[in-house]
Amino acid sequence: IGSSFVSQLMCSHCCDDTGREESQRMVSLGISHAMNAFREWGLMELVEETTLKPELMEAAAGCPTCGRRRYKRLYFDLPGDVLPFAVKRNQIVYNNNGDIDRQYPSPLPIHLPMTLTLPSTIGPLTYRLSSAQLHHPEQDREGNATA
Repeated sequence: IGSSFVSQLMCSHCCDDTGREESQRMVSLGISHAMNAFREWGLMELVEETTLKPELMEAAAGCPTCGRRRYKRLYFDLPGDVLPFAVKRNQIVYNNNGDIDRQYPSPLPIHLPMTLTLPSTIGPLTYRLSSAQLHHPEQDREGNATA
């Protein structure tokens, strides 16, 4: 499931204990995959040019595995009207593993299938959404824990 965003995005380099590196980027325009089978709202891939800024690197912590610098938190600033399931501005906060901070409730479920057309530097791209559930099953619509 892709979502487009136009504001800048603080990102970092990190890796896990298997030696796999994950290079996250700072972009002015990109597309992120908002969900996969194992990690809800995992940041899978960003497109466009990588532009990590030196002033952001100064405040970054070192990666315990490889020693390269990374950011402790990644802040996504999404306009509220980008997609129907976008939440309010400044309320999507990711940690180093790319998982959403549970203090903010996820968007409401989306009824699928549906088709989204996202902007592209080449031309419009159409994404066909076949099946997904974009809410936490252990929470109700207000974000309260359920039995």
